[in-house]
Amino acid sequence: MSVPFQMKKGQSYKLTYTVDCPSILGSAENLSVTLGKTPDPASHQRTLEELKGFTTAGATVRTVEFTADETAGMHIGFHTTSLPDQFQILISDIQLTSYASADLSVATPTGDFLAIAGRSYDCSVRVKNEGETAMSNFSLRLLDDAGNACCEAAFSESLAAGSAHDFELSFVPQAEGVLTLHAEIAAEGDQNADNDCSAPFTLEVRPATEQIVRIGTQTASPFLIPVAFEGYYYSFSQAIYRPEELASGAAWLKEIGYSYYSKAASPIENVQLRLALANTPQQSPKEGWLEEDGLTTVYDAKTTFGVGGHVLRLPFNEPFLYDGTNLCVMLSKLRDATFQEVHFDATDYPGEVRTAFGYNDNGAVVLNEINGSSMLNDIYLIVEPCDADGIRHLEAQGPLRLLPNGRNCYRLAGERVCSVRVFAADGRCVAAQTSPEATLDLQACAPGVYLLQAQTAGGVLTAKVQVR
Repeated sequence: MSVPFQMKKGQSYKLTYTVDCPSILGSAENLSVTLGKTPDPASHQRTLEELKGFTTAGATVRTVEFTADETAGMHIGFHTTSLPDQFQILISDIQLTSYASADLSVATPTGDFLAIAGRSYDCSVRVKNEGETAMSNFSLRLLDDAGNACCEAAFSESLAAGSAHDFELSFVPQAEGVLTLHAEIAAEGDQNADNDCSAPFTLEVRPATEQIVRIGTQTASPFLIPVAFEGYYYSFSQAIYRPEELASGAAWLKEIGYSYYSKAASPIENVQLRLALANTPQQSPKEGWLEEDGLTTVYDAKTTFGVGGHVLRLPFNEPFLYDGTNLCVMLSKLRDATFQEVHFDATDYPGEVRTAFGYNDNGAVVLNEINGSSMLNDIYLIVEPCDADGIRHLEAQGPLRLLPNGRNCYRLAGERVCSVRVFAADGRCVAAQTSPEATLDLQACAPGVYLLQAQTAGGVLTAKVQVR
């Protein structure tokens, strides 16, 4: 029995389903398809299709057309009687659509799940001619949950009966947040309104100050990194992305996402992942594995891998300050009992190590066990570019460097520092620290540009730093 389908009296419907009788003996099957108000077979008084002695040479799509006798939620029943030597029948992909002789339908919009407020957003809408004659001159709209039109466009293309075509729509979202859209079609002479409005499509609108940086596109080269599901194993990987790949300049990094495809039969839940980042002069992991205590942890939580194709979204607990050089991305998965096949897209760089990875049952990084591999190339980063003052303190600072260690927190690197003081623009000392090995925490300071003064054995060094 199917779930109930809401039907309308006098409306024509088209039922399609896939059937397979994979008997190795080639025996026949008896199948009847019925309609009724309840899941109880006794209520199914109408037969839509009856197959006697039915056989298949593989999966076959069946189509049944009928007109509803009443307005109600109706169940579709599939009743089978097997012969003694027949051991199974497979029925799948049950779909019910309403139609008329003149009928255009619209599918759910497709597009990126991320948008930026105040910038143009493009999506695609598929229109299909479900009727029996060619149709043209129709309009498409995108509506939000409140019924407000985000955009509307008219099209004069002619669609032959049974044909479908994708049409592009654009609009500029104004407010950040989650936006749910429906596509709606209107055409003169369209006799069926049931399929004129699509299922919902949801996207996230990010603030206007941000950008979305994409690296690469999907390829046909799947690889089991950066997360390996190998049973009782830890897994870890380090990839180094170069400035020309990030193409953003100095910026606050807020989220990273990886496209993946899971072959698991059900969602893989409660996977503990840890993500750490670092600015580095290294061009390749072949130059050496970066120790984790020298990286900044930006994500450490449980997540779920869905079945099929999805995006692994890892929003940072604090923005990371990227300095415009090379970016090391380390992703680790803690030990669990999962053994599944999850593919990520990667591009091969012959003769060049772009990603280092390893896995074992104790979580220790053993450098002589680290393997080299291709580069993940279907990812995105949400970034917020630094303004002029924010960039200055990331530029070369001689023997003293400030290394980002969380939002408005830094570590000092370079020449040994004895003490540090931070001054506001009016000359007030707003922070002082005599243990420079610890993190310099400026979170309590008001947003603005400050002067950092470090006392070293060779004298006093200064640098500007911005608090956001």
